[in-house]
Amino acid sequence: MYEITRWIYFDEKNVYDLINEEPHLDLSGHWHEEMKAVSQVGVNYINANKMLGTSWELVRLHDGYLRTDSQRGTDYMLDLIVKPVNINFSKQAPEVMFRVRLVHPYETLQNARQLSVKREIQGKIKVLIPLSSVSKNNIHVS
Repeated sequence: MYEITRWIYFDEKNVYDLINEEPHLDLSGHWHEEMKAVSQVGVNYINANKMLGTSWELVRLHDGYLRTDSQRGTDYMLDLIVKPVNINFSKQAPEVMFRVRLVHPYETLQNARQLSVKREIQGKIKVLIPLSSVSKNNIHVS
């Protein structure tokens, strides 16, 4: 069984449908609060990376994608424009764009179900390989 999950595109003003690219909803109310919170979590994630060597603050959300999966939760892919916090420039501090991917699971890690795979085979496995008349002469089965 396959489930098709669609990504929803959004920017600072609208939520778009990817099929016809027309604004689907204004980014206001619940949507605005959710994207603001997720953007802040994204900046916290960027700041947790000590290899970057500086702290960053959010300038704006460039755009992003979101999808909701009934098993996993909500996936976010954000393009965040940030600038360094503690660098003094005579000019304006340079802005940098980072892509951050976040997952908001429906269940906590402690409550997540553990799946195990059995490696025992109870019967024989038969593999069927279609053969052409050319390949029949070259195969030796032992």
